[in-house]
Amino acid sequence: MVCEGHLLCQTKLKVDFAIVLRKDPKELEKTLRKRGYGELKVLDNVFAEINSYCKKEVQKRYSKDKIIVAVHKKNLKQTTSKIIKEIEKRRKK
Repeated sequence: MVCEGHLLCQTKLKVDFAIVLRKDPKELEKTLRKRGYGELKVLDNVFAEINSYCKKEVQKRYSKDKIIVAVHKKNLKQTTSKIIKEIEKRRKK
């Protein structure tokens, strides 16, 4: 099962892996503005990313071996590929 969403970092679920997607704050701001999000939503999301909010919350709830942090840089296919490779690598251990 795959669950997604920024509120998941505030819950503790029985999971194989907890994946935290990161994005450069400037790129995140551009993306959110392009999608037409309001000023408060944009600022809130950029502030949370700058302060590693989701990463810190996940670290409070899950063991280090379950956490995968992936930085989304270019495109979804590349990011997904990196995540899948990391999962496969950890499952072999």
